[in-house]
Amino acid sequence: MHTSRETREYLEIVPDKFEFVFTPKHTSWINIIESFFQQNDKKLIERNKLNQ
Repeated sequence: MHTSRETREYLEIVPDKFEFVFTPKHTSWINIIESFFQQNDKKLIERNKLNQ
């Protein structure tokens, strides 16, 4: 999070323009995307099994 005086002043002027989203340092954002695709792949595979 930015803590410089200028940044804090700007954020006070434009409230609700930015949303803070916490991502732990030890977790990569790519893990979220990988899980998304994994879930979609499983759904697609199940759907194809049912249609055969």
